[in-house]
Amino acid sequence: MRKIIVSFAVLFLVIVSVTYAFSPTGYPWVTWGDLGYQIGGEEEGFKGDGYIEQGVDWFHTLGWTANTFVGINVVGSDDSDQYWNNKFGIIPGFKFTRTFNVNEDTSLELAVGYRWEYYQYFSGYDSSSRGIGFANWYIGGNWDGKRWPWHSWGEISNGAGDPDSSFKVDMYVQHGFKAATVDKWTVVPYTGFRVVQSDHNQDYWNNKIGPRLGIEIQRPIGDGGAISFGVRGDYYLYNDSDVDDEVLGTVYMTWWFSGDHKKNREVQ
Repeated sequence: MRKIIVSFAVLFLVIVSVTYAFSPTGYPWVTWGDLGYQIGGEEEGFKGDGYIEQGVDWFHTLGWTANTFVGINVVGSDDSDQYWNNKFGIIPGFKFTRTFNVNEDTSLELAVGYRWEYYQYFSGYDSSSRGIGFANWYIGGNWDGKRWPWHSWGEISNGAGDPDSSFKVDMYVQHGFKAATVDKWTVVPYTGFRVVQSDHNQDYWNNKIGPRLGIEIQRPIGDGGAISFGVRGDYYLYNDSDVDDEVLGTVYMTWWFSGDHKKNREVQ
């Protein structure tokens, strides 16, 4: 744990020093998270997963933005035996990002890069450190006068280190309907579908496929944030493992906030 903290501190000082020597184009940040209680399945019980990232946009080239970042991820559950759900991580890395405005209601965000994940596990499991090359995306929009919101996200990654090297694909697509709006809250029933596949068959949580059905109330906050409360049901078929198919329900709260410190100062 001490090595993780020292590495994080050194990286932070390097980034601060370099930003004063050059003139970055932005200081983007993002945070997201999910708090929920799951009924049924191998991971029944409470789980919380939160992430915060601070980045520096250095320059633009050929429509892409060069970015370095440091992220912090905390995951906790009420089952200490699930080491993958009880951990603290520091994640530095770099990436190239680009946004495409497909049309007035649809945008596509792409990122390609490399990150290093340092994780300390609360349950006594050995700490891990690994490098991961990745490419991820987010695309979202609305149909029919903004009453039919949809989005899709995913990541293709390949890691090396501890744990062993592994290739992974994680994709999700969701389509909803804005059924009613009261004040700033919107009721949205939705359907979704997720696919996760890796080359480590024993990691059952990374080898599954299945549909989702849910309903949530959403509220935008500021220019780049939102929170939601909802209930969802999932059916998961696990690939190449000894885990039986699962039908499970989850009561949850999620959040998403993003911004840019430099742009905020320029507006002021």
